[in-house]
Amino acid sequence: MARPKYEANSLHAREALIHAFWECLEQEALKDISVLGICRRAHLNRNTFYYHFETMEDMIDAAVSETLSFDVAMMLAIRPATNPLDLVSAFEGEGMKERFDHVVLLAGKNSTVALQEKLKDSLRAVWYEVLGVRESDVSQEEKLELEFCLGGIMALLAMKSRTGDEIAVGDYLGTPFFKRVLAHIDSIACKQGRSGGL
Repeated sequence: MARPKYEANSLHAREALIHAFWECLEQEALKDISVLGICRRAHLNRNTFYYHFETMEDMIDAAVSETLSFDVAMMLAIRPATNPLDLVSAFEGEGMKERFDHVVLLAGKNSTVALQEKLKDSLRAVWYEVLGVRESDVSQEEKLELEFCLGGIMALLAMKSRTGDEIAVGDYLGTPFFKRVLAHIDSIACKQGRSGGL
């Protein structure tokens, strides 16, 4: 298949398709999003879609993987609760607000259980990796505590999605609840001889 044409000053086709996917997910349930709907929103044809992605699932995986970058997951799961301003300012950096909004969509009502689990798995994996904690060294009780904390983060993100408010990232991440969740995650790391406040 020939490479699609690129016009100057426009999103590359692949980026436009992913951007259209997020716009669709904001408006409708994932199960109702189609290749045709994404292409129409991106003003591209189906051949262009299939040039960049084999299937809808491939495109969703690419969009989710780009959103769940290491830095986003690290900020949501690791940053110390004692300095939430660092967390808020990091999310206000270039491209981070858009990624945060995408994370909110993944946790929200239009997502699927599978995508929500992928988000939670990403947060968990970053926690283990960044802190150098092996899952096998974490007690069952600590694993349950971590799952509870991650569930709290997911609930907070889903709440932002449900309300649809144009509330600043800091208004969510700076809440006492979120600070307590991060402090508890940090305390689990401290039990392992590590600190979340890298």
